[in-house]
Amino acid sequence: MLNGHGLYFYDTVSSTAQMQGNDLVTLVIGLPLLVISTWMAFRGSMRGRLLLTGTLGFILYTYMSMATLTSFNALFVAYITLFTLSMYAFILSMMSFDLNDLPNQFSEKLPRGWIAGLMFVIAGFSPLHGFGRIFAALQQGAVPALENTTTMVIQFMDLG
Repeated sequence: MLNGHGLYFYDTVSSTAQMQGNDLVTLVIGLPLLVISTWMAFRGSMRGRLLLTGTLGFILYTYMSMATLTSFNALFVAYITLFTLSMYAFILSMMSFDLNDLPNQFSEKLPRGWIAGLMFVIAGFSPLHGFGRIFAALQQGAVPALENTTTMVIQFMDLG
């Protein structure tokens, strides 16, 4: 069933609800984080630079999703612009770190093993989710349930 009104006129009701929720999170959390982390980074804060890099990664992922998953709408050029700018800014931000000095920026008491373990556990869920849907469809010789796309865009982005 199509939404039938507003910016997401040609998107399904479910997709529209997800995109509107994503829009709200981006405006209420993402935009303030971008402003704060940029201000902190320009003041020379390592925390600010790390936060800025993470925020740019969020914006990059968000607008890659919006450009590929929403039906064409009045903001399509804005999605491409935000994706492209955040991609370049993310790359530049990542390249700005001195990898030899980076470990010196953290306390020796930082629980690195615990944090790394948690990250590996979280990272393990993405392949389980993506490959689970992919292999189930391949075994059945069928196309997986797709809402408003012709392929599994989120699985492609997450697994990539």
